[in-house]
Amino acid sequence: MAFMRSIPMVDSNLFSWDKESRMLVGEISTLQANGQGNLYGQIYDDACDVGFQIRSRRTDETVVFYLADEVRTEEQDDQVWIFLPVAECIRKNPKLAEVSVHVLND
Repeated sequence: MAFMRSIPMVDSNLFSWDKESRMLVGEISTLQANGQGNLYGQIYDDACDVGFQIRSRRTDETVVFYLADEVRTEEQDDQVWIFLPVAECIRKNPKLAEVSVHVLND
């Protein structure tokens, strides 16, 4: 499977890093205010997985994350979107298997 060319790209400086839980945390309003109208898009040309890319300011490497779960309130409002790295990125860097991205609906 090939990655789509139009996967949204997000800069790592828009997230907070929690070293203990290996989690990047960001707020949807911050991401949208920095040009991410649609946070995620189709990842592969032949599958319906959606996600986005994060480019590291420190290493300049890019990792693709897919939407793995959505947490909703009792009223069914989106509360948190949880993204995990795609298998191709984990194969290149196995430490990514421990990383997750949580985007908060603030």
